[in-house]
Amino acid sequence: MPLSPSSLSIAAESISAMLEAAMADVHVVVNTPAATQKLAETTPAKHFLNVFFYRVAPSGVHTAQTVDDPLFLRVSALITPFARKDVVNGQEHPALRILGEVLRYFHQNPIGPALQTPLTPGGTEYRIQATLQAPTMEELNHIWTTQGSDISYQLSAAFEFSLIAIDPLDLPPPATLVQSTEVEVAPNMGLADGGPQDYGPEFFSAPAENADNSWPGPPHLPQILVVGPKGPVGTLDIASAAGKITFAIAGAPESRARVAMSVLDGSGAELRTFTRLRTLKTSNLEAPLARFEFNADLTGAKTVIVRVRQTNEAGVVLVPDRVGNTLTLTVDGGP
Repeated sequence: MPLSPSSLSIAAESISAMLEAAMADVHVVVNTPAATQKLAETTPAKHFLNVFFYRVAPSGVHTAQTVDDPLFLRVSALITPFARKDVVNGQEHPALRILGEVLRYFHQNPIGPALQTPLTPGGTEYRIQATLQAPTMEELNHIWTTQGSDISYQLSAAFEFSLIAIDPLDLPPPATLVQSTEVEVAPNMGLADGGPQDYGPEFFSAPAENADNSWPGPPHLPQILVVGPKGPVGTLDIASAAGKITFAIAGAPESRARVAMSVLDGSGAELRTFTRLRTLKTSNLEAPLARFEFNADLTGAKTVIVRVRQTNEAGVVLVPDRVGNTLTLTVDGGP
C-alpha cells in the first residue's frame, strides 16, 4: 500500500523543485549526505545537490495551539553539493559554484510558492521561508560523523525552512461571523486590591456642560453611584438601621431620570421596591449637585439593587431596556 503524502514530503518536494529549476545540469536529491555521495560515485557525469533534513522543531510562536489547530514546524536542512569529478570546459571548483548559486537563490527568493497541506478538503495554505543558519562546528561535526567513516566533510550551507503546517485529520468547522454582542458591566469594585475604589474628579458620566451650563451634546444615559465615606463608589455595605442611602447621580443637566431600588432578603426574594424621579443638575458625579438622599425601609434586607433609567419630562421611562447602570449594595454584610 503506497504511503500518502505528508506536509513534510510536500515541503521537501517543493524545495527540491525550486533548486532544480534554478540550476541547470544539477540533480537535487533529498537524502543523507552518505547516500548521495554513493550515488555521485556511481554517476560521475552528473552534479548532485543533496538536501538533508536533520532537525524538526516547533514554531515557538503558536503558544495557544490545541489539538484541533494546525501544527507549525521549523525544519533545519543541510545542503551539500557533490560535483562531478571531471572538470568541464575549464570550470574549476564546481562545488563552490553550485553552493554559491544556492545561497544567491535563497537570498533573492526567501519566500517559496504557496503550498497546501494534503488534508482534503480545506487544507491549510502556507508558504515556506528559507533562512540561512550558522550552526557551530561541533554541531556540523556531529552531523558528518553520523554519516559513517566512508565520507569526508564537504562544505555545506544550513538553512531553516519555516513554517511548515501539519493539519489534524479532521479540522473543526470555521467559526461563523459574529451575529450580535452583549456587554454587561457589574459596578462592583469589591474584588479590587484595597476594597472599593474611589472615582477621581476626572470621571464624568457624560461630557461636562459648557460654561453657561448649557448641554454640549446629545442626550446621555444617566449614571449613579453610592456615596461612601470617601465619596462616590461602585459598591458599599450599608447598615439596615440607617434608613437612608446617599447617592450621586449625573447626566445631561435638566434631563430626568427614574431611580428604582429593589430590596432583597438573604434568599434573593424581593421584599419591597422604591422609586424616585430626579432632575439631573450636573454631569459630574463628584459635584455636590449630584448628591441626593434616598429614604428606604431596609428591615430584613441583605441586598439592594439600584437601577437608573432615562425618562421624559413627565417621568415616563423612555426605553425600559436601556439602563444607565446598576448598583449592587450589601446590607449588614450581605447574604
